[in-house]
Amino acid sequence: DPAAWFIKSRPVLGYADEPKVFATAKSWIEDCRCSHTETCPLNTNVALPSRLIDVGDATIAPDVRLRVTEQGDTGEYAALSYCWGGPQPVKATLGDLDSMKQRIALADLPRTLQDAVRLTRGIGQRYLWVDALCIIQDSDEDKKREIQRMDMIYKNAVVTISAAAASAVSEGFLGRPPEPLPTLEWQLDVPDAGTHTLFISTLLDMYWPDDPLDRRGWVLQESYLSPRLLILSKQEPIWHCRAAKFTTAKGSYLEYSGFRKRFPIRWPSDLEKPGHLLWAELVQHFTQRLLTIKEDRLNAVAGIAADLQRLWADEYLYGLWKHCFVQLLAWLTVPPASLSSGGRSSRAPTWSWASLDSPIYFHHP
Repeated sequence: DPAAWFIKSRPVLGYADEPKVFATAKSWIEDCRCSHTETCPLNTNVALPSRLIDVGDATIAPDVRLRVTEQGDTGEYAALSYCWGGPQPVKATLGDLDSMKQRIALADLPRTLQDAVRLTRGIGQRYLWVDALCIIQDSDEDKKREIQRMDMIYKNAVVTISAAAASAVSEGFLGRPPEPLPTLEWQLDVPDAGTHTLFISTLLDMYWPDDPLDRRGWVLQESYLSPRLLILSKQEPIWHCRAAKFTTAKGSYLEYSGFRKRFPIRWPSDLEKPGHLLWAELVQHFTQRLLTIKEDRLNAVAGIAADLQRLWADEYLYGLWKHCFVQLLAWLTVPPASLSSGGRSSRAPTWSWASLDSPIYFHHP
């Protein structure tokens, strides 16, 4: 089309053409690993999590299986970040572990997990970490142990697949049409070239997607800790790593708002810097999100806290830090909530914001 030279932007990639989605995602990963060696870790020979889903080769066997790793096992893997949306139809339990190590029928998995397996194969990865299948769901001891390792699970993943558009595990993300955007269609008659169509976006500003995953509490630390994010948004796949933010397929006309910025990209290791401001901003952002289990208030940021303990060499106290403890006591609820003993949880002392379920705001005089 002669007009293509003048009009560079193209419709969003969407998810209808799976091979193109897989090839685009694989090229983003390869480019990052080759070009961003100073900012993005390769994660090629890392300690493997306790359990992984072995996606195998679809041409040999369509089904998957659970791999239980041994101490000292190394390799590489992808991780999944997604909305449960209720009870999980397939999950790891003490009674099912042996059978899952032999075979998990792909057709029995909910759509989001099926799509994640296909995508993992499409980008050339052998292993996928999924919390429902890799943490024993009826073992409090295993849950506690794996939650404490969550920071390293996401930090060590080659890429985190973020199923952002799906509000439940049954919905999936591949094959779905992009959500309609405000667009004008203009038929243009060109002499000697026939009739052509121009699509004119009526968006007045940067696009601000409202994906269900962005409202979930656990996802904040998953997106922060991951060195590379493949975001399967409502419109199209989005790439985000420590060196490149919000990359889309070549020519996409959407310019994404910066609200997805990894929070924060860099933490100060020097305790003289205002670390309490960064932590306060994280808490404010986190407490506006939803948690299915309210008692996970501290667990859902435990991975970030563990990461910061290594950077700051500081003591973490029920959602506050010792070096800026006094500043972090200056919090209030938004909107104002009852501060009586009946309105608090025993999961944290009353001086901690984590003792309440409300959104939190910090006051910095």
